[in-house]
Formats: sequence, C-alpha cells, structure tokens
Amino acid sequence: AKGGGGGSGGGGGGSGGRGGGSTTRRPMTSQEASAAFEERVQRKAANGAANPSLERTAASSSWDGSSDGKVKAADVVVVKSADALKYHTIMDRKLAGEGKAMTNGEPTTTTTLQKNPLQEKLEREKKPQASMPEAQARALISGCSSCAEVIDALKRNCSSTQAVILLALEKLRECLLDAHGLGGAMDRQRQRQQQQRPPSASSTMDPFDPSKKGFRNEGWAKLMMMVMSSHSSNVIVQIESLRILWTIATLHQRYASHLVSNPQIKEIAHAMERHGAEERVQEYGCGLLACLASTDRHARRLLECGEGTFVARLMRALYCPGGKGHVQENALRGLVRLSSSLSSLSSSSSSFCEEDGSRGVDAAAESFARRMGRHVDDDSAGEPSVNAITAVIIRMERYSNNLSVQIQGNRLLWNIFDPDDIMDLDYVDILVGKTLKHLKHVMASHRNSQGLHETIGCLLSKMSRFMQIDSREAFLRIAADTMRAYSNSWIVALHGCRCFANVYARSPQTSSPLAP
Repeated sequence: AKGGGGGSGGGGGGSGGRGGGSTTRRPMTSQEASAAFEERVQRKAANGAANPSLERTAASSSWDGSSDGKVKAADVVVVKSADALKYHTIMDRKLAGEGKAMTNGEPTTTTTLQKNPLQEKLEREKKPQASMPEAQARALISGCSSCAEVIDALKRNCSSTQAVILLALEKLRECLLDAHGLGGAMDRQRQRQQQQRPPSASSTMDPFDPSKKGFRNEGWAKLMMMVMSSHSSNVIVQIESLRILWTIATLHQRYASHLVSNPQIKEIAHAMERHGAEERVQEYGCGLLACLASTDRHARRLLECGEGTFVARLMRALYCPGGKGHVQENALRGLVRLSSSLSSLSSSSSSFCEEDGSRGVDAAAESFARRMGRHVDDDSAGEPSVNAITAVIIRMERYSNNLSVQIQGNRLLWNIFDPDDIMDLDYVDILVGKTLKHLKHVMASHRNSQGLHETIGCLLSKMSRFMQIDSREAFLRIAADTMRAYSNSWIVALHGCRCFANVYARSPQTSSPLAP
C-alpha cells in the first residue's frame, strides 16, 4: 500500500496511488471507448459548441499516441463528428492521417474535395447569364460605335430575342465595314470630317485602321458560334449569322484564321444540316466555306474537321432545290478549293498534262473524289468516284444557264476525273461521253465567255489522255471550236494544241486533219 504511488505496476500504478492500495481499474474495451466518445460528442453538441467537428492530429509518417497535439499543420486531419465513430483504434486514426480509413477491416482511400478557384470561375462563366430587357438591349446596341462595343453588348444578350440579335449583327457589320473603310453613311460622314481637318492632321491619322477598330482577338468567333448555337432553330438568325460571318471572312485573312481555328466551327455545318431545305442558309454557308478554303492551310483544316463534315455539307448543298444555281455555284467553288489543297496542283501549265500523256492526278485528289462520292444521294454505280463525277455533271446540266456553275464544274472535274480511281473502265467511257455532250451544249449557250472556254480547253487536254477511238472526232471538233472562238487566249491555244497532240498520239493510223 505504501508503494502504490510509485507506479511499479506500470500503467495501473497511477490509479493505485490515489486509492491507497485499491484494485487496479480494468481497461475499457473498444466498444466502451466508442460509446464514451459518442457520449462526449453528444454532450458537447448539447452544450452549444461553436464547432461541431472534432480535430484529431496524426503524423503522416508515424503515430506515437502522444496527447500534446504538437504536429505540423499539413499533418492535421479534420474529421467530422458523423465520421468520427469509424476510427476506434490507434491504427484507424493513423490510417486516417495517411488518407485511408478502415471499412470492415479493409483500408479505403478517403479524399477531401476542394474546388479550385479557377475552376469555380470557369463554371460561373459557363452558366447562362440573364439577358437585359429588350428595350434596354436595343438602346445599348444602337449606341455602340465600334466592333468591341458591339461584341460586349452581344455577349450580354447572347440569348436575347430575335430582334435584338438581328440588330446586333447588323450593327456589327456596319461598324466592321466602317473600320475597313467600306462603310456607307458613316464612311461619308468620316470623309467630310477629314476634309475639314488641317492637312497636317489628316496626313498623320488613319481613320480606317483595322487594328484599332476591328477585332483584336479571336473572341468574336467564339461568341458568334454561341449565338448560332443558342438560336439553332431560328432560321432568320442562322441566315444573318452566316451572312455576317461570310462578310467578316472576306475582309481579312486574320479573321478567317480566327474562325477556322475555333473548335466550335462545326456549328456552321450543324446550321446547314438543320436547315437543309432553306436556300439562303445553304447559299451563305457554302459561300462562307468557299471563302475560308481560299488558302491551302485553312482548306486542310476544314478537311480535318469532323471526318469530312464540310465535304458532306457541300455535297448535300448540290441537291438544294429551287433558285438559279447560286447554292450550287458556291458549293462547287468550295469543293474546287478543298480538292485543290489536297492535289497540290502546280501553277505552271505543265501540271495539266505531261508530254507522254501518262500522268494522272495526285493520290490526294483521288481520295477527295471518293470522299465526295460517299455523300451522294442518288448513287447507282456503287463506286464513290463515279458517283462524284456523275453528280457534278448532273448539276451542271440542270443549271446550264448559270455561267459560274459551268466554270466551277469544269475546274472540279479537272481535279477529280482520273481513270485510275475507277475500277470499271466502262464507266470511264460513259463519263467522258456525257461530259463531251454537255460541253457542246454549254459552248453554244455561252459563246462570249472566255473563262468558260479556257476551262473547257484545260478539261479536254486532260480527258484526251484516256479517250477512246470513238470519241476522237468529238474531242477534235470541240477543241477546234474553242481555239477558233478565242484565238487570243494563250490558255486556250496551249491546251487546245495538247488536246490535238494526245488525240493523234492515241490514233496515229486513222488521223486526218479537220476541215477549216
């Protein structure tokens, strides 16, 4: 009893010292410890504790059971009161400190999710903002005097009514044309103001500096795609959006680069697909794509987008009903530029025909003909290249009065017509015969077009390399008529002579000169 306070009994000696030789207290089981802990939590909550969560400290590298709580802030694990009952033992607390917990004897990873401030900002920007009242929005847009102001106003009213969107688009077009010196009334007013200035002031200022009043970055392209997506079912908004985009792309190559590099550029194809029977949507959409494909870099970017999405839309536009062929004209022009970017055509005249007549088109052009053929509606032959060539000839026959359709059609046939890309050679003879028949009719309808006769001469010089004997007289007659009509054109003269050379080279024994 005297030595009870000395603690010779280890952990129980301390309690024995107080009792003067009393029996050592039995250690609490885990269930009793859990119950006691829960009782303390409930008592603390009942007393109105300010913080209901309990803080437990655990070193990530070791656990020594000390109660001083002096650990680093990085090692502190905050355990909510609802989850505190999971950790009964020291090992559980240690695993909790390392980011793990015991569930039915198995450790499971527990993480504390904290949102990144940048992520929260992006999420707030994605949420649609409430548009301004229509009257206030119209007043704001009407008072804009630069493209940047119109873009800011349109950003605040991206989901507004049709009247507000159309007003913003028209105002944007007006400000942009004025920035490039192509405006109407604003341009004339600015010119009058400049005439009233002293000569020194007018000579040092450039009132039409696009870098100051045009688009400074590519944010406008993203906003325009958002407008088209927000009003996807409104055909009027789609028409005006495509029209303003076509205008913007023609003003500067930098604007075209902004649009082509935008990941949401597929919205143009989606608009053309949703409103396939609307003539103006197809006309402006095809015109915009043809404008964007004016450079090889942009054309290849369009070809890479969506596994031929834009090729499909241009091919579908060829079948758009009604009109005088304006849709087909823009669609053929777009296909010509896309195919030219792949075929790597040379600007020299030798690219049209080799002396031995053995040169075919580039493999990329063959691939483009097959791409076109996969999107033909009324295909009957089964071969994609045949379907593509047939579709072009049929569109040219249907719109024979449209001169631009004939010129662009001849250029496209020059790019895609290759016998090596057609498995059944009988189709080659059929397609050559249909082309020659159509060229005779077109030459009679458009006698005064030098551009048409030049494209006809180029196409004849290529097709004469793989003609059959039966087509010999037709080739010679059309080539002679073309050269006779425009003898002052070096392109007609060059390719007419090459056509003659190819025809006589393939039939030397039966050749005879034509009557003058």
